[in-house]
This record gives sequence, structure tokens and C-alpha cells, in this order.
Amino acid sequence: MLLHRSIPLVLLFSFSLPAPSTAQSPGADTTGILVIAHGAGPAWNAPVESAVETVRRTTPAEVGYLMGSGSKPQQAYDRLVQAGATRIVVVRLLISSHGAHAEQIRFIGGVRSDYPHAEHMALTQVRGPVPVAGVTPAMDDHPLIADILADRARALSGDPRQETLVIVAHGPNDDDGAAQWIATINRLAERIHSALPFRRIEARLMRDDAPKPVKDRALAELRASVATNAQAGRVVVVPLLLAPGSVANEIPATLQGLDFAWDGRTLLPDERVAQWILARALSTSAAPRARQQAASSPDAASSDLQGTVTDTMGLPIAGIVVVLRNAVTGLERIERTTASGGFTFREVTSGSYRLMANLSGFVPSLETIRAPHREPLRVTLKPGPYEEVVTVTYANRREQLQETASMPVIVVNGDAMRDAGHDTIGEALREVAGVVTRRGSEGTAAAGEQIQGIDSRQVLVLVDGQPVVGARGVKSGVINLDRESTLRLDRVEVVKGAASALYGSDAIGGVINLITREPHRRLEVGTQASSGSHGIADLAVDVGGLGNWGTAFVSAGRHQRDSFDLTPSTPDTTGATLRRNDVTARVSASPTPSWLVTGTVTSYWNTQKGRSTGELGAQETRVPSNSQTYGARAEWRLDPLTTAEFRTYRGRYSETSEGVLLNASRTPLATDDLLQGLSKFDGSLARTFGGRHQVRGGLEWMEDAYRGQNRIRDAEGNTATTRVAWGQYEVNPLSALAVTTGVRVDDHSAFGTAMSPKVAANVRISEGLNARVSFGRGFRAPDLGQLYYRFLNPTNLYQVIGNPLLQPERSNSWQMGVEARRGSRAHVGVNLFYNDVTNLIESRNLGFIATSSQLAAVSTAEGIEPEFNVQLNRLLFLYKNVTHARTKGVELNGDVRFSPAARLSGSYAFLDAINADTGLDLIGRNRHHGTLRLDWTPARTGVRANLRGSFYSSWIVSRTGTVETRAPRFALWDVTVSKSLVRGAEAFGAIDNLTDSQDPNTGLTTPTGGALPIYRPEIGRTVRVGLRWSWTR
Repeated sequence: MLLHRSIPLVLLFSFSLPAPSTAQSPGADTTGILVIAHGAGPAWNAPVESAVETVRRTTPAEVGYLMGSGSKPQQAYDRLVQAGATRIVVVRLLISSHGAHAEQIRFIGGVRSDYPHAEHMALTQVRGPVPVAGVTPAMDDHPLIADILADRARALSGDPRQETLVIVAHGPNDDDGAAQWIATINRLAERIHSALPFRRIEARLMRDDAPKPVKDRALAELRASVATNAQAGRVVVVPLLLAPGSVANEIPATLQGLDFAWDGRTLLPDERVAQWILARALSTSAAPRARQQAASSPDAASSDLQGTVTDTMGLPIAGIVVVLRNAVTGLERIERTTASGGFTFREVTSGSYRLMANLSGFVPSLETIRAPHREPLRVTLKPGPYEEVVTVTYANRREQLQETASMPVIVVNGDAMRDAGHDTIGEALREVAGVVTRRGSEGTAAAGEQIQGIDSRQVLVLVDGQPVVGARGVKSGVINLDRESTLRLDRVEVVKGAASALYGSDAIGGVINLITREPHRRLEVGTQASSGSHGIADLAVDVGGLGNWGTAFVSAGRHQRDSFDLTPSTPDTTGATLRRNDVTARVSASPTPSWLVTGTVTSYWNTQKGRSTGELGAQETRVPSNSQTYGARAEWRLDPLTTAEFRTYRGRYSETSEGVLLNASRTPLATDDLLQGLSKFDGSLARTFGGRHQVRGGLEWMEDAYRGQNRIRDAEGNTATTRVAWGQYEVNPLSALAVTTGVRVDDHSAFGTAMSPKVAANVRISEGLNARVSFGRGFRAPDLGQLYYRFLNPTNLYQVIGNPLLQPERSNSWQMGVEARRGSRAHVGVNLFYNDVTNLIESRNLGFIATSSQLAAVSTAEGIEPEFNVQLNRLLFLYKNVTHARTKGVELNGDVRFSPAARLSGSYAFLDAINADTGLDLIGRNRHHGTLRLDWTPARTGVRANLRGSFYSSWIVSRTGTVETRAPRFALWDVTVSKSLVRGAEAFGAIDNLTDSQDPNTGLTTPTGGALPIYRPEIGRTVRVGLRWSWTR
């Protein structure tokens, strides 16, 4: 290691202090270092005094002890005054800043005013004519200390990859302090591991001064740790103690009879301890000058705010969202903790702030602090239900708290999805008010996404902010969320209302953003396997980890469903057989402190197979499809308040349809294929200034291309490109008011330029009570399917063709809501919405085309180009701008926790969706939609259970003239129970559709023997059981 070789030169030049023997000129500015250590007998004190003597060669330095033989702090202080020091820095020569002795030294140095716990010692603050400039932190996780420990371990190690390193420290008496010691040692372990890749590094405490039961337990845990790890390989034991003595000798005595490597070398003697003393004193002695400069220059009145986040065991937690909210302006800044649990807010101006930290599975931490803060913050998160998490969202294309988002955002937590046993995202979104994804069992048809009555084509589906590739342009705008597994997800965010100002053309109805998981520990391994009715089987494995280099995550899964048939009187199947394999991989790295680079690869391979009745008779069709996406993202922090982001994305989708007639010779049918390619590049810049203002903007370029047989008019393909410029301005004119304005300009290759503005506001009426209002204008260019689609359905005698004469859809969306929270016990929200969509594009039936003259007349009237090659003796559907749609309504959601074990939540949505031109209700919309969920998690049982209900009113299936066909209302009830077992294992079981609800026409036939139409292809009650296992280190 070069660290300890380079630091002495840096300190000699930067400290700028003459040696004590140098004559001082009048008024010379000289810093003296008062080192305060624990103290013991002469043998223990000797290496301490040797280190201080080394420091004294550079600057005046003296040592005082809390106890034992040797000088007391006041005596050492007096000698520094005599040596000519004009200010004094107190250095705490202790292992940790947490504990009674650390607080005693703070009192002696005058930093702490109240008298600390001091056992039988009599403490006095140092007094004299020279001011104390400050008291430094203890050794904690300083790089020099890690450097020493790494050398001690290296001397004992043979092959660290096959060995366990156990670091043993003294430790405090109280449990809270012990947790903080462990957290600090774990951060040291991170540094050591970067130099020596031990198989495992564990931190243990002796608790030597604690009551006998506490000490005995600590020593037993130390012995058990070494014994257990010795079974897997060689164990190296290194003491984290300042100097040799009785405590160090007790370690091998405790481990007598075990197999371990040990040489007993403590931190002293080592020249790097003197270097550490100088480094600590330098950082503290500079603080008074920095404060003076800040006072004389208001623009420079800022400092860094640092801290760490750990769990109650003292283990650091990576990826924690830490929010710093200015109490005066209301402006929020967000950081995520590093691999060692650390976070840093740069250039924080002086004042009062609210600091919040949260992660799913923990109770959020909330405290008020003042900046500048002299010592690193220590945040400890306690385990808690996932419902208590304050979720961070991307509603405004940046991370922010859900409660302060200016647009309505609903978040479905990943833990909630897994507890409910949701296999697919389509299932999970059924519990969101105002969102409809399917009405029937998975596997029957593609599950469209409907938000506030706005259909799939107008709803954008993203994964980590990038569009999902699935040929939605020729699939009625549908991304089939019944094929997307929940296992790799951290959460799903649903942004309601027109979001075109930020997300572009397809977002005039809203955005569904699938956020994949991030690892929070050095190594995480998880697997889940389940099986159930009708051939349901799922297997998923994920592995993730993090370190100083960055993070990595890989998830892979296999999913299958068997076909089912609700109409046995016909040869077709209602639901197709499905086989799916998918994989996601992501790596993030920080090559420098100002750069974060992330690469992502996703892929899936689907195969569906089912039977249908075509124009040539009964047939069997097999549809294999696959998709691959590749994304790269680079974030560059130009300075603490300015960030640039660059992203590139490439997606590919391929689908083939292969069929045979179900006759004796199994005659092959013509093969259809489809290929989509999507390329996207964008860059953006964000800047915070003035304490109240945030500005961000960017440029994008996207190309979408389709080609295929019996899918696109031109088999060689069609392409559309879009160039974009967008900007957003957020201001906090008051601490409780945030206003957001934005505009996006799209330049489409076929439709020219369109502008999409938005304005929104969020008002914090009181703590826990927020109101929001937003207006957004949307623009959606017809997709390539609506422009150039050409499809002859092999099952039924119809054809669908595109229309290059289409005009873009435009929308206006209003959202207004109020949200109230009472801590984690209760929450209620209400949202009113109004959406107005003009030029809505739908496929219209132009009738059965039987003759050439009839085709010519229709083609002339509708402007159908000959290249579409319309066929005779089929129904003809053509895309047209035909509808002016309006949707309005109200959404309610809430939850209440009756006890730590019981929670009730629910939602309700009322929707009034009409064709504004005719006044008729829109087809395919439920006027009423509600959900109910009861969670039960009795303490200390390892049991988690929930009962869930979804309720849908009747909806219009079709309309001929004024005659409407309606599907009846229905309700679905599901129940899931899980039980933790041992060593991270958990068993679970689920019953979906508990009451066996099905469409009333299921199994019924017409008088002629034909099957009655089934509007809700629900398979009925199903049962699943499974096992999860997770492991972290």
C-alpha cells in the first residue's frame, strides 16, 4: 500500500507548523496537539508516548491520560501553552467515537457542556489562556487504520480467498454503543477487503468492562465465530486494540483449543498512528479558519454533511435513500448510501434541515439537524413493515419523496407483491385504484394497461425509465404485463395523467415504470420455486452484491402455464400454453467519485401454443418470441449542485407464428413473422441554485422500426424517428409550496413539431397533510402499427390495415388531490381527475368486402392505398381518428394499522368515460372498481398472511347501433400465507380466486350446440405452493 508512504509528505507541507524548538515570532499562529488516550501502566503507555514523540518532530504535541500512570490532560495542556501554542486541538486516541471515554474527552475539551458518565473518575475541563479549536473524532474507519489492519492480516494470511478474517475489538458496555462499534469496524472491513479479498470478514467485541453476563456472551460469540469459520477454512484473528496489554492477551486465552492464526500485534507500535494523529489534527485545526471565511463571505457559508446508515446490529446498509429537506425553503436533496453505508451531501448551506432515511423493511428515520454539523451523523434503522416506507418516485423525472411529488403517483412495493404471491405485474396492478390490467386468467389474452379509462396505446410502460420493447404498435398498444414477472422488481410506479411533457408521445394517459432491484449488502443470493394448478410452475434465482467498486445484480427465471379450455364443445383453447425464460443483468461502477456508469442487459424467450378455428378449419399455432435490450447510463457530477446524465438504449423484438391444420397430414400453414428495433439516445443536465430553484433539461433522439410478413404493409419495413428537446423548472417559493413547470417539443418524422406543456404544484398544508394539483397537455403520434399495419387474421375472416392519413391524438389532463398521513398508523388519499382526448384513434369496421367494385368504392372514400393489398371476402377494419373521449372521476385509497400485526387497506375508483361526440359510454370501461386487502403478521411467529379482494362493475363489451352487450360485474378473492423456516428459508401457499368466480356463460351452449360467448375467461380457483430462500453477508 502506498497510502502510508505518501501521507507524511502531504502533512509536512499542509500543516505549516514549526517545530517547538523553532523560535516563534510575535503573533505566530501555532497549533498544538493534545492527545488524550485511555491510559494504563508504563508498558501500555510507552508506545503511545513514542507515537506522540514522532508527532512532536513536526508540531508541538503532548499526551494526557484518562487514567493510569502518566500525565493528566491539564498537565499536557499546560506544556503546550509553554511551548508557544496559540490554539490547541484535542485528538481522541481511541478506537471508536462511540462510548463513555469518547464522551469524556469531548467534555474535557469543552465540546460537551454537561458532565458525562465517568464511572469513578473525576473529570475537569482543561483551562488556560489558549483556546481549544476542537476535538477530533477517534480512529473509527480512517484509511490509515484500515491500512495497518490490512498489513497485520497480510502477515498472517496464506490465501485470503480461502480464509476468514476476524477483527476483535474491546467494545463498550451498552448495546447501542456496541452496534455503532460493529458498524464502524464493518466499514474498516470494506477497506481491508479491497486490498485483501478474504472469503469473509467478521467483527467481534470483547465487552471487557461490561457486566459479567454481557462479557461472557460476547466472548462466547467470539469463540463460536472462530470455531464455525474454521470448519470452512483457515481463520486469521487480528486485534483492533491500541497497544499490547492484558486485553490483547485475553483473546488467545478465549480461543484456546481452536485452530486460528494469531500474532497479537496491535495498532501500536506503528508510525502510521503518528500520521493519523497529524491528519486528524489538520482537519480539525482548519475548521476555525473555514468558519471565519464562511462568516466573512455569505456565498461560502456551506459545508459537507456526512453520515452513515446501519441496522440495529450495526451492519451498514447500502442503497438507502437519504433525503435532506431545507426547513426554510422546502427544497429536497437526495443521496443513496454507498457500499459502506455512508452518504455525503456536498455544500450544504447553514440552517435547519429534516433528514430522512428509509428502505423497504425498515421503519423510516426522521430527525431535525442543523448545518454545519461538526461530526458525522449516525442513523440507525429498525426493522419494520414495508408499508411504512416513504417511497421515492420518478414522477418528475428525478428522485423525490412520494408525498412531495406534484403529480399523483401510486407505488406498489416489491415486498408487498411478493407477500401477496403476485407472479406477474398484471396481477399486482389489480390492487391499484383507477388501473385495470385484465379481466380473466393469465394466458387467455394480452393484459392491456388502462389508467383512468385511457387505454393501452396512450399508456407508456418503462423499465428503469426506458421503454419496453414488445411490438406494441401492432398489438393494439399492449405490453403484456401478464408475462412480466415481479421477482426482479423493487417496486412499480404508476404516474397518472398526461406525462408527455417529460416522457413523450405515448404517455398522454400516464406512465407505468417498473423499477428493478438494487443490492444492499456485499453479497445477496435469493431463489424462489413454486408450482400449482394447471401446470403453473415458476423458478427464479437472483444474485447481487456491492463493494467499493460498485454494484452488480443478475436475475434469471423460468415460468410456465398449461393451456386450458372453457369451451369444450369447440376445438379451440381459451388459454394458450406458455413457456418463458428471462434474464436481467446490471452492473454499476464509479471509476471516479464524480462518475457513475451503469450497464443493463435484459432478455426473454417466450413460446405460446394453442388451438383455434381458422378459415381452413381447426389449427394449432405456435408463437415463439424473444426480446433483448441493452442500456448504458453515465451520471456525471460536475459539482455538488450540477449533474449531467447520458443514456443510450437499444431494444429488439422478434416474433414468429407457425401453424398446422389439425388434420391427418397436419398441413403446415404460412409462417408470419415480425421484427421491431428501437434505438434511443438522450442527455440531460440538472442544476440546483439559490436554495429554492431546480432546473433540468435535455435532448433525445429515438428511432422505431418494424418489418415482417403479414404484419406491416411493406415487408421490408417502416421507420419513424423523433427528435426531442425538453425542460423543467421547479421552485419552492415557500417552504410548504413546490411549483413545477415544464415543456417538451417533439419533432416527429411524419407529423412535424408538437409542444406538450405542464404545470403542477404541491402544498404541504401541515405535517402529514399534502395537496396537489396538475395540468398537462399530451401529444401522441400514431404508432407504426396504426400507420402501416396489415394483418389478415388466420383464425377469423377479417383483416386490419393501417392508415397513413391519421392525425396525432392530443389530450388535456387535470389532476387534483389531497393526501393525509398519521405516521405509519393511517393514510388516506383522494384524487379527482379529468382527461380530454381528441382525435382518438380506433379501428373501425368498414364492412364485409365481397366484390372488387365494393373494394374500389371503400378505398376511394377512405383513401386506402393499393400497397395494403386488401383482400376480398373478409371484414375490413381500418384505423381512423373517430372519437373525442372524455374521462373523469374520483379515486380513493387508504390504509389503517389496527395493531402491529394487523393492517387494512383499500381503494375505490369511480369512472365516467364517454364519447364526447355521441354522449355514449366508452366500450371496455368499468364505472366502479375497488380493492380491499387485510394483512396479518403476528409477532414472533414468522407468519405473514393476507386476504385480498378486487371488485369490478359491469362493462360494455360491444355496441351495434344503440344495442349494447354488457358483461356482468364480478369480484375476485385471493389469499396468501407464508411462514419463515430456518436459515433464510420461507414456505408460502396461495389460493387465487378463492370463491371460484367465473363468467356466467362458462360451460353453456346455444340451442344449436355452439358455445356462448365468454367475456371474462377466468379459469376458476387455483392453488400454488412454493419455497423462497435468501442469504446475505
